[in-house]
Amino acid sequence: MNIMVCVKQVPDNAVVPKLDPNTGKVITQGVETMVSPFDLNAVEAGLTLASEHGGEVSVITVGDDACKTSLRIGLSMGAAKAYLVTDPALEDSDTWATSYALAKAIASIGSFDIILCGKQAIDDDAGQVAAGIAEQLGISQVTYVNEIREVTADSITVKRVCPAGEEVVTASLPVVISCEKSLNEPRYPTLKRTRMANRMEIPTLDCAAIGADVGKVGKNSPSAVKRLYTPAPRQSGEVIKGEKYAAFCLTEPAGGSDMTSNKTTAVEDGDDYVINGVKHFITGGAHCDFLCCFAITNKEDPRHGMTCFVVEKGTPGMEIASEDNKMGIRGARTAEIVFKDCRVPKANMVGELNKGYRLALDVVDRGRIGIAAMSVGIAQSALDLAIKYAKEREVFKRPIAKFQGIQWMLADAATQVEAARMLTYYAADLKEQGVPFTKQAAMAKLFAAEASHKVVDTALQVHGGYGYMKEYAIERIYRDQRITELFEGTSQVQRIVIAGQLLH
Repeated sequence: MNIMVCVKQVPDNAVVPKLDPNTGKVITQGVETMVSPFDLNAVEAGLTLASEHGGEVSVITVGDDACKTSLRIGLSMGAAKAYLVTDPALEDSDTWATSYALAKAIASIGSFDIILCGKQAIDDDAGQVAAGIAEQLGISQVTYVNEIREVTADSITVKRVCPAGEEVVTASLPVVISCEKSLNEPRYPTLKRTRMANRMEIPTLDCAAIGADVGKVGKNSPSAVKRLYTPAPRQSGEVIKGEKYAAFCLTEPAGGSDMTSNKTTAVEDGDDYVINGVKHFITGGAHCDFLCCFAITNKEDPRHGMTCFVVEKGTPGMEIASEDNKMGIRGARTAEIVFKDCRVPKANMVGELNKGYRLALDVVDRGRIGIAAMSVGIAQSALDLAIKYAKEREVFKRPIAKFQGIQWMLADAATQVEAARMLTYYAADLKEQGVPFTKQAAMAKLFAAEASHKVVDTALQVHGGYGYMKEYAIERIYRDQRITELFEGTSQVQRIVIAGQLLH
């Protein structure tokens, strides 16, 4: 099922909106933005339909080339593609001209089963926009819909507002729908929204926040690097598609959590920088297509003298010294990388000269939410195994799940999992809103990692001696879990970060 959502244009310099908890309105720095939560609800409704029935969601808006923020918001929520309709003739035009431009653009893109117009999309009267699109495309339309009841292969049943109150109607597909108020109840803020934010972090787990790092490459790098590695649109980049693999190259033998102790240097030489040093525990380092390598460019002040460079695989002077033999997460291969007079062009600099420390911290903040999510997943898996085993394992002629001691162990473990999950969702939601989240990310990572330790230990105890055997999955989970308290900053470092945020 292919779904197109029409959203209202937002100036390119607008900040990604957040919710006013008192009014329920989307605001930016205390000022209400032009993007409506009803528009965002339409995007989420489309994503829900696509997930339930297959297919993908695209977003489209009308405006000049600067009005891309609304499309970026749609992409950040999970839309697969985004389209901007630009036409100087549309300036100060009426609703029908706008709907005609939308219809023409949609028809040129492809066929869609459902076209959703947010309540505030393009014009305050979404009914006229929907009607105009439907007329131009020659398909059915239903206006002022506030609930989607059922979708089949060729029809959709909705509840709509009408003069008599509300009525349930069925329309054939394809159809244009305008959303009246919230669609399927208000959705901001909701757990579903924060779960979506959480899912966006999960792909970064196996590569130690590399996904977040790639995003930073796209945001901060020069155009030459963007062309090589930046996804555009969001879902179609080489890294996102799995055609290229990136590695986040920060940790060194003498500098883990203390980045200012790093020794790798990059010295300017004509149009290049020459990198020398050793990187340690680099996830995917032996198998990546490029590294995002952080090096000291000002030895006098490492905190304000670190810079990030993209180093492509096969660059002379870059050598894979060894691969690590780890206790757990053995599917995520790590390696030691040696740079010896490794020359990279200035065009491969990510962000600004000597601004890499802040860049690395931003990546680590995002990565901590990912590690928290990883910890929750590990804990949930262990709990599921423990529950299953407790129901099956019998002693004294009854399942051990019947014993209160085991029941209390499982109850405590389940509570730990849910508490960690909620803290992780909260940190992820703050990140999605574009507000500071350093403290909450550290809290989520700290609590979720340590909670997963307790839960996994409990699960192994429930398994008894069998849990110590490699034939049982809990043995591997026990080894995998331990890393969550070490990478992206140890638990002790998280406490330092949290205390610093509290006392700042």
